[in-house]
Formats: sequence, structure tokens, C-alpha cells
Amino acid sequence: MRNCKVVARDFERMGPLAVIKTKNSLIRLIIYGSHLGPLPFIPVIMDVPKPLFGAFLLCALTISTLAQDGQEVVLADEPDIYYTMGKLTDGEDAVFAEAGVDVGGADLHARLDAEGDLPMLTDGIVPTAGDGAMMFDAGEGQSLFIADSPFTNYTPDNLGVTNRTYELWFQPRNLPETGEDNRQIIYMEGGTTRGLTIYLDGTQDGDPTEADLYVMTTNLAEEAWGGEAGPGATDPDFAVRATVQEGETYHLVYVIDKPDDVRENLNGDLIGYLNGEEFGRVDDKVGLWFDHTDDSGIGGRYGQTVFHDGTITDGPFYFYDGVVDEFAVYDGRSLTAEQIQNHYLTGIGSDEIPIDEFAADAARVAAGADLTLSWEVNAFDTLTINNDVGDVSGNTADGKGSITLQPTASTTYTLHATEGDVDQSKSVSVHVGPPVIRTFEVSGSSEIRVGGLATLAWNADGETSVTIEPDIGDVSGSSRVNVSPTTTTTYTLTATSELGSASSEVTVTVSTNLIPDLGWSANDVEDLTVEWLPTNNNTDNDGIFFAGEGALELGVSNFANISAWVNSPALALSSNPADSWQDGLGGPVTQGNVSWEMVFRPGDYEGIHTLFNTGGNGDGTAFVLEGSVLDFRFQDANADDQRVIVSTDLAEIGSNSDFYHVVGVADIDSANTGTATIYVNGELRAEVTSAGTINDWDGGDLAELGTGNNIPGGNPFNPEEFTGDIALFNYYEGLLLGPQQVETLFAAQAGATGFQITSIEVDDTNLVTLTWDSAPGKFYDVEVSGDLATNSWQTAMRAITAAPDPAIVTSASVQSPADAAAQYMRVRQVGPPPFLETSFEDGMGDWTVVGDGTVWEFGTPTSGPGAANTGSGAVATGLAGDYTDGTVTQLRTPVIDPGETDRVKLEFSYFLQAAEGHGGQISILEADGTVIQSLEKLYLGGQDDTSEWTQEAIRLPTLAPARPFIVQFAFLSTEDGDPNNGAGWFIDDVRIGK
Repeated sequence: MRNCKVVARDFERMGPLAVIKTKNSLIRLIIYGSHLGPLPFIPVIMDVPKPLFGAFLLCALTISTLAQDGQEVVLADEPDIYYTMGKLTDGEDAVFAEAGVDVGGADLHARLDAEGDLPMLTDGIVPTAGDGAMMFDAGEGQSLFIADSPFTNYTPDNLGVTNRTYELWFQPRNLPETGEDNRQIIYMEGGTTRGLTIYLDGTQDGDPTEADLYVMTTNLAEEAWGGEAGPGATDPDFAVRATVQEGETYHLVYVIDKPDDVRENLNGDLIGYLNGEEFGRVDDKVGLWFDHTDDSGIGGRYGQTVFHDGTITDGPFYFYDGVVDEFAVYDGRSLTAEQIQNHYLTGIGSDEIPIDEFAADAARVAAGADLTLSWEVNAFDTLTINNDVGDVSGNTADGKGSITLQPTASTTYTLHATEGDVDQSKSVSVHVGPPVIRTFEVSGSSEIRVGGLATLAWNADGETSVTIEPDIGDVSGSSRVNVSPTTTTTYTLTATSELGSASSEVTVTVSTNLIPDLGWSANDVEDLTVEWLPTNNNTDNDGIFFAGEGALELGVSNFANISAWVNSPALALSSNPADSWQDGLGGPVTQGNVSWEMVFRPGDYEGIHTLFNTGGNGDGTAFVLEGSVLDFRFQDANADDQRVIVSTDLAEIGSNSDFYHVVGVADIDSANTGTATIYVNGELRAEVTSAGTINDWDGGDLAELGTGNNIPGGNPFNPEEFTGDIALFNYYEGLLLGPQQVETLFAAQAGATGFQITSIEVDDTNLVTLTWDSAPGKFYDVEVSGDLATNSWQTAMRAITAAPDPAIVTSASVQSPADAAAQYMRVRQVGPPPFLETSFEDGMGDWTVVGDGTVWEFGTPTSGPGAANTGSGAVATGLAGDYTDGTVTQLRTPVIDPGETDRVKLEFSYFLQAAEGHGGQISILEADGTVIQSLEKLYLGGQDDTSEWTQEAIRLPTLAPARPFIVQFAFLSTEDGDPNNGAGWFIDDVRIGK
């Protein structure tokens, strides 16, 4: 960047500044305009060499602060797709479209692609559009992939588009040399059968200063296409050409224009405009333009491509070197020559356009109140305002004019001016009276599953504020909001201004009927000697069946609604024929999210068993029972960082003779990683996220139920035959079951719980005594709620030990507030109490600290995460600033006595921000401080840094013999001389238990 200077060395004082390390040892700075004087709120990205990391570069940026006239005139003509090119998504890996939707109806985004660094935001090249543009570097292989959209390349049952217009601004930077291997693609769409390409072709050897600009289209497939381009070689007459100069800014419009009687006369025209002037056309040759399923992109090739002198199906993959701004597509419409000239002249702020400004002195007025319209104009031939106002040239002097009106209804006033061949209009809208709610509706289905999302969308005029009740509140400035009600809810939208208010209602229906895409229940089994199909099968795999050996049993389990199950071994979920079902239970959907549900009884807590698996060890999913520990596993590729294993110990919940309701959720769309979640008996038990990218969960191996030895992370893996019982298996394609949905599913199976409250007594002081059936050796929590909402339960008494005699019930007393409007109580069976649990609210207690440098300290963090994970207390290698070089410090728990337990789990929350080569490690020590074992996982600065508090769960190594131990958190930094170490390691909410 030019004209750069070092202006600050203190990042914290610069406001919202994101620092992102790139792979080329550069520091990418994303600076927001609010800290660059009067600039608009857009990010500017700069790549700074690593030696300058300690300094912040501020350049003499030239982004225009003029009004958005160049965008307004385009939006007034209502493009179907419109990228300003200066707006990134929050993730800064895609560009947001002001107008346009994808094939699913969502807001249109385009993905940033590059072989090296991503394209950069730069100054806009349209003087009167006050935002940034996109700069492409051909040497980095940069481009922009446009999502499929019904306005470009994807319309089912398309009968052909009669007209279409493409519009963009571009500025070539380094022109291509002569030769077809050196071309640069500005925009491409489709392929060689139906395609369109805008590209530069070199005209000189060496270092050219000019190049040919081509716009080329063809259609060799559709019988209804018409025109003269038939099957065979691409017709060069279907290209238009102009010459462009390096570093100059151009406004390009390409029009596919058909006659009005297109069904009788298929032939039409292709016309190219450059800077408002026509530069080439193909007359009376072109028929209908058909959509296609091929890709579209800006700045690079995404597939087969058509050129003026032939087609290319393989390499080379051309890229563009320069700037693109304000890209628009008008589907089904051809802009006129007058509209195109107006877009160009308005974009450059030319004095040739008649109207500079048109405004109203109020956006809202009472009926009959004064409203003043004012304008500033250049030379004009005619000047009028619609809605019976008429000629206002007499109200204009020295380029300025105004008129006062008294509207009685909401009105859009349009100032229309002509000057020679230029025809221009500008509009302002005025709302009269209280707000008007034009629409308030549920976008999509108004019926959702429990825990699902519904989108409320509205369109209101004349409002100063908008609220939605219940539970939502102020939504001013928005036009939609997502809601997730737990019961059927009627929402009321209220729009308010100083002139009054208006309301509208819409109802979201919540269905508790969760229907799996594939569902099987042992209740439907009559004879295992014949094939039998699932109860529910909404997948494409009709050949799925269950076969095997076993015995059908009937009886009452600890789940009231489970009255049948099948005994394994040798029960297998398979396919018929074997090669017909190779890619997931629901067809080729394994790159989407999925949830699995099972009900089973272990039979014993010995050995290792596969309850379910599909896909295999390369890409796969499995439920595995090892002893009493249940794993839910899934992975993409046979790699440790692309595998997720989440575990829970069933012995903490019940015995091996109990049935368990288990749900495993595979979320592969969370931040490009995979997250595994496991629920047992309606309760969230654990959640783990992978370190690497996961975009698939099922390979080519067949699925099996109750058997299987090819599972994620299990190579080799030799399970024993599962001798327990299976009662239910369900598969939910693309659905991430949440806590509320899982509770609903569990309640549907469990009916009554395995224990019951047998009596409730309340004395005159509101002391409530609960008595319930209990099992020796189990533990129970008493929880209270004021409204029965899912997230409102609070623990009143924790880890109550059951009475030792199974014939004796357990009791507990809880004080209920005298002024409570309602008080609900429940008893939950829980795992045993932890050996150690602290959130450091009362200090460090018996924890100890040793070491040098920035040692561990207790308090409220003001650096790093800026707060404790829960409450106000945490421990950290420095609470208020960066740790120092040469830090070697250990944080140690008190001595922990696990008794005879050989399965111990460590859970904690942490925040890490450290330099490369610095980091932490967890070790297990003897009671005297001697190291027994250092755990393999390291918490390394840079690669393992977190942006927020992160939960961690680790199964500690088995100690033989079982004996007391200490857990140590050690942090180390080297003497590298770099002062930018980071905030360090922060620890909170530590729990060590069975």
C-alpha cells in the first residue's frame, strides 16, 4: 500500500483491530473505518511483514465519503443480484450480496478462494459509491465463487430467459501477455455447452499497456435456443470486443436482449457497453438464454469455459489481476442504453447528469402537515415531480429548488429530469400517519420441532421502533429474527412512531412429534427368521433390512414404554443387495449433520462391544461400549485430528441390567470442525470438538447394529459379541437434536422414571420434605424451578447418598420461599460426587503454586478472557497482562483420594493466548509430588489459542494400584526476547471425579 507510516505501537488503544497470522509469515490487519476519521464502517485489510508486527501501519487511504449515489441508481433499477464487493461476512471468508438469494432461499454469499492469501478489500473504484472493492492478484490464484442462485445458474424446469443484463466496474492492474495461456477471467458462468465469459486477452508481447476485452456467450444444447449457434465449434461471431488500458477504470454492461415476440421470433441481440457507450453487438442471432448447473465466479475459472476462439475444458485455470466493484445481474431484463448511461454518469459523479440531490425534510409527517421537498440540479431540459405536482422548473434557481406540500397518505415522490439524451430520476418516500405493518409472517414453515428454529419476518413503514413479544423485545433496525419456542406461541409485533403504533400477530406451532428418517423398534418384530424393514423409512435406501439371530422378549423394563427388545449377538443392520448401500443411511448426505438414537440394555459391564457402526475406520460413525464406558465416535479420514470421541460412564447412571436411552449428535458444520455430543436418559453428558476439519462421517463400509469391528479409531479393533438387548434405533438426517428435543424423545420412551417420589410433605414454614424410591450406592439431586422451563431448573441439594437398604426410601427437605408464586421440585439420579470441584470463588484453598517468572495467581481476570468463566474468580499466569519470558510455573491440586476407582475424569475450562513455542501441560503426580505421567496433549501457543473460555474433558490414566494423586497444570515460556507473549493460560471450573 502506498503512503504508509508507523503511527502507533499500542494495539489495545486502536479499537476494533483484528490480527490474523497468514501462512506467508505476514500479519493481516483488519482495520475498521470508525477509527480512521470520517471513513465509513468498512474493513480495510493490510498484510504487514512479520518484523513490523510491533507497529500498526496507517496509510493514506482514499476511500470516498461521498453519498452512495452510484449504488442508489443501480438499486433503483432492482437488480436480482448485487455485490457491492466491499462487504465481508463475519468470518471474512465470503462476500455478502446486497440483493439476491441462493437456491435454498437464503441471502446470497460468494466464497473467497485463493491458492495463496485471500483477495483483499481495497478502495472503491466507483467515486460515488462509498465502500470498498475487491482486489484480485492473479499470482495468488485469487477468485470469488458465486453460490448457485435461481437468478444465474439454477432454475428447475427452466424454459429459457428472454433477457438478461450483467453489470460491473473493473480496473485492470497487470494486463496479460499475448497467448491463450495468459488470459484473465473477470467473470465466468456456465460451461462450454451453455456459458458466458468476460475476459482479457493480451495484444502485445512483453509488458503490455493495453489488452482486448471480450464478452463471449454460447448455447449448444437447447432445441428451443434458436439463433444461429448450433452444435459444433464455438462461433466467434458470438463475441463482442473492446480495448482497455492498464490502470484505467471501466464500467461494463453486457445485455442479452430478445424481441418482445420471443416465442415466435427466437433471434435476439448481444450488446456490450463500456463507460456508457456501446462498443459491440451481435444482431439477430441469439435466442433464449438457459440457466445451467455449472459454476459461476468472479476473477477466476471454475470449470469448462467458452472463448472467442474455442473452448477449454481442462487447464489452464486463468485468474484476474485487478479490481472489481459493484457487480449486478438483472435476470429477465435488458437495461436500456439510457439506463446504462445513467448508471455510468452517476457512478463517476459527472456534471452531465441533471440531478445531484433530491430529499424531503421529514421521513414521517401527520396527515395534512407541511412537507418540503428540495433538490439540487445541473443543467436540464425538463424537471417534473410525479403525484400531480408537475413541472417544477419554475421553483428552481441557481441549481436549487424546493416545494412545500401537504400529503394525506404515504407517498413516494420522484423527481424526473432530462438533459439531451440523459434521462434521470430520483425518489424519496414519506410516511404519513402511524406506522403500517405490511407483512408479519413466519418465513418458511410455521410448524417446528421442539428445539427447532423458526424465522419471523416483517415489513413495516413509518416506524421508529419495533418490538416483538413475548421474550424477544426490541428488534428495531431488523427485518427478521430467529425464535425457538418450547411450546406453541403467538408472537405480537408492534411498530411505534411519534404518530402512533400498529400491531400484528403470528403463531409458531411447536410439534413434539419427532419422526426419524429411518426408525426401527423391536415392538414390530414378529419373527427374526425372515427379513423385516424399519418402522419408518424416508430415505432412498429401500433395501435396508435387519437380519440375525436372537430372541424376542416381552416385559416391563425400567422404561415404562419399552415392552420388547431383541437379544444380540449376531443382530446386524445391513443392506440388500450388499453393494446397493454404500454412502450413509440416508443416501449421499454424509456431508451434513446427523443425529442417532438408541435404546439398549448392556447385559454386563465387561469386555468391549460395538453397538452400532457405519462407514468404517476411514470415515465412519459408531457407538462403542467398553466396560461401562459408552463412546460416541465419528470421523472424516483416518486421522487423529479428524476424529471425535465423546464418552460417558453408564455406571454413574445405572446398572448393567437397566435400559438406557442414548442420543449421539454429529455436528460437522461448526466452525469447519466436528463436534460430538452424547445424551443419556435425556441429560447432556459430554461434548467434544475435533482439532481438524471434518466434512464427512460415513465411508463405503456397510452399517451394522449390534456387531462390527471397523470403527473410528479402532484399527485393529476386536470386539466381543454383544449379548445385551436392543429395543430402538433411529436416524435423523440433517437434524441436530438439542436438549429439549432429546428430553422429549426420552420422555416418550421412559414414561415413568426408574424411581418415583412416593410422598411430599409441607409444613407451616414451607419446608418441603420429599421421599423417593432409591437404590443402594446411587446419588440424587433435588432441583427446583419457578416455571418448569427447560433451562430454569436450579440445584437445591446435591449428591444425596441413597439409603443403604434397598427396602428403605430416601428423604430430603428443601425450604421453599414463602412468597413464591409457584414452586416445582424434581429428583434426579446423578453420578457420584466429585473428588474435587471448585470454581475458585473463595480463593485457591489447598491448591499450591511453585515456579519462576509469572507464577499462577488467583483473582478476577482483566486481560485474556477479561472475566472468569463463571462467577468472578479464576487462576491464571497473570491476571492483568502478558506473562514474561522464562516463566516456569506449576499449579497443583490438593491430594485426591479416588478410593478404589480406576476410572477418573478431569474436567476444566481454560483460555489460552501464548506465543509459538510456549504453552502448558497437565501431569499426574504422586502424593509426594513425584511425577507419575505427563499427559500427551499439549496446550501450545498459536495453534491451540482460544478466543473464549473452552471446556476440556480428559480421562486420566489408570493408576495401578489405585492410590492418591495430584493433578498439575504446568506453564512454560522460553527466553525468546519477543515482548508480545500473550495473556497466558487461565483455568476455571475444575472438576475431578469418577
